[in-house]
Amino acid sequence: MSFIMSDFTIAICTYNRYYYLKLCLDKLCEVNLEHKAPILVVDNLSTDNASEYIENLIKENSSIEYVVEKT
Repeated sequence: MSFIMSDFTIAICTYNRYYYLKLCLDKLCEVNLEHKAPILVVDNLSTDNASEYIENLIKENSSIEYVVEKT
């Protein structure tokens, strides 16, 4: 995936905070439709539903990039 050229990138780091991550990304995707700033989600090996949610969201929103830290 390639990032969209923008003046800024929204970066979110998460670890087992699926509920809050979902609230944040759902709202950002609503607002970001107009601006198309890239969203970078860095996952510190969460064991909750975060990865499944993000992978499905990426199918709908090409401005999201997902990185999983392998420790």
